[in-house]
Amino acid sequence: MRLALLLLVLCVVGCGPQPPSINNLSYGPLAAAVGLPVTIALTFTYVDQNMDTAEYGYLTVDPSGGTIIYPRLPLVGSSSATIKAMATLSINLTPTMRGQYSFEIWVADLTDLESNHLSGVFKAD
Repeated sequence: MRLALLLLVLCVVGCGPQPPSINNLSYGPLAAAVGLPVTIALTFTYVDQNMDTAEYGYLTVDPSGGTIIYPRLPLVGSSSATIKAMATLSINLTPTMRGQYSFEIWVADLTDLESNHLSGVFKAD
């Protein structure tokens, strides 16, 4: 009886909703011209034990430290029916000043659990 109770407790603790995780970020271009629109293409892999990853979110930080957090968007073309998947997305922006910009990207599942955040930098001249 004790063993069954212990196994039930362990399953409840370890089998509950788990956030997805992302890794293997690659992106480009690494530089952009001030005042001109740029599209940064991102590729990463994600793992979701619950197979319910649905959205991605991102933020950008300009050279002065100004941060913009964008609304989360659907992961179009990805399959949440697998534990592991790859996503190819893009961030569109127009740099307004010279210097180093940074961004963070993450994914979220249907229960609103967010993954870890990955980041990158690019330069505007």
